[in-house]
Amino acid sequence: MINMLPGGRVQVRPEGIRYKGIVYDHGPTRALINRHKSVSVRRSPLNLHHLYVLYNGLWHTVRALKAGRVPRTQIEQQAMRRSRMLAGSMTPHGVEAHKFVRKLIVTSNKEGKKCLRAKASVEQAQRMGLIPADAAEPVAKPVETNQFANVLPFKVEERS
Repeated sequence: MINMLPGGRVQVRPEGIRYKGIVYDHGPTRALINRHKSVSVRRSPLNLHHLYVLYNGLWHTVRALKAGRVPRTQIEQQAMRRSRMLAGSMTPHGVEAHKFVRKLIVTSNKEGKKCLRAKASVEQAQRMGLIPADAAEPVAKPVETNQFANVLPFKVEERS
């Protein structure tokens, strides 16, 4: 019966026997750890918590480590995989970080480094208390750069 189940050959690793993304206990194959020896394994699609291991001509049953995280059947496992985010999709935090990285790449290396140094110095000044952490107060009147901005036009006095 066991020979009809799907399976393969895997190596026994220190963390356990890893087969198709699930880690199982060593069982009687503990002596094969780090010896680069492969063992034949079989797994029932109706019960992923058990793995059948062929060792010394006998089939042994080993249990899944952290069985609470392992789905019970292969259909449940496939449903869980389908419900995950697609490969390459990002969370909003990841999108924001990606935009920041792209912005740094677009600017030259010197400009990117200058920008990072400036941000780091502002953060350090805020930590030291030299700059308040709150947003800067808006300037009431913009600074005028024209040298004649404050000169009033000439007015002729009227005589009565």
